[in-house]
Amino acid sequence: MTPLKKLMIPMVIIIVSLMVVAAQAQMLQEGDLLIHPEELMKSGISGNGHGAYIRQVGNANEIILIQDQIGAEGNLARVLQTGNTNLAEITQAGGINQLVLMQQGEANEFDLVSNGQANRTVAVQQGTENTIVQRLIQSSHIQSELIQIGHNNLIITELRGIHSRALQIRQEGNGMRAIVREIGN
Repeated sequence: MTPLKKLMIPMVIIIVSLMVVAAQAQMLQEGDLLIHPEELMKSGISGNGHGAYIRQVGNANEIILIQDQIGAEGNLARVLQTGNTNLAEITQAGGINQLVLMQQGEANEFDLVSNGQANRTVAVQQGTENTIVQRLIQSSHIQSELIQIGHNNLIITELRGIHSRALQIRQEGNGMRAIVREIGN
């Protein structure tokens, strides 16, 4: 088999997988936020929006994901990064968007911008010197759960024009820092 054919087979599999995921409607339920985030990565979540499932293993990986809600149901993103110095930049706009992110390793970064109604986020980082920067803008009825397990981790959350929110931050380890800024709330 030629090197080009060896590259084409995995690419075709990935494209077909993404098409199947996008064709399936996906929706988290309120009770899903209470289960372990690893279970969310495996569950058969359904609804009328579009979904993205991204898994990266290794170091210095980067994800840039932009989801705009189109229609009555929102979008679902499930992201798993394992390794060091990985970056996930995610933007979700509109209503009823949902995000589950897991990063395992050191010096990983997660940057979220979310605006709209009834958006839900669960982010888990395991390791040291990881950073979460979350900006929730002009939203209501949001739920956000940020969890860091390790040492010397940082969470920065900016709430701008937020009404009716459930924000949970849990950090386990030494040298942890959390900053919450409220602007115009």
